[in-house]
Amino acid sequence: LAVQTKKSQVNGLRKMGNGTTVKALEPALDYTSLMDRFRGRLMVPILDESGKKVIGFGGREIPSPEEVKRQLSDYKAPKYLNSPESAVFEKKKILFGLSMAKRTLKRDGTDALLVVEGYMDAISLWDVGLGGAVASMGTAISPEQLDAAAKTSGGRIVLCLDNDDAGIAAAERICSNGILAEAA
Repeated sequence: LAVQTKKSQVNGLRKMGNGTTVKALEPALDYTSLMDRFRGRLMVPILDESGKKVIGFGGREIPSPEEVKRQLSDYKAPKYLNSPESAVFEKKKILFGLSMAKRTLKRDGTDALLVVEGYMDAISLWDVGLGGAVASMGTAISPEQLDAAAKTSGGRIVLCLDNDDAGIAAAERICSNGILAEAA
């Protein structure tokens, strides 16, 4: 869990080992301007295809009662927030949990890969024994993600998107423009 306040984050960064202050970091640790993008969120590491390297993070909002009241106003914090795009984290090319799904498919001798929207969906499925699940980390499922899913599963992909407006629109987009047929 990423801590909620800037001051607690900064104080944690200032202390190293025996409690000495890291002088070189002092200017960067001015908690009046430092803000953690993931504060107050449940953190999920996003691994590369091998499952050996963390390439990004996802954060699931855990709103406090005060934040719920604030969210009833105009500003709505995103429910899920990922690391920003970088040389190693390109969301459109990544399926969350792919390394685990590969191991599960190989171990169980199955070949259908279940593609869901969010990492919390995939984690919940793993928890009930469906380790062959991966997440696109949103409804904007890309051709690159579908290619990776098809390559992993020999072409057998099961899409399980949320039954909300965004999930329905994504399923229609995928089925109507031939993206699924072109995978792998």
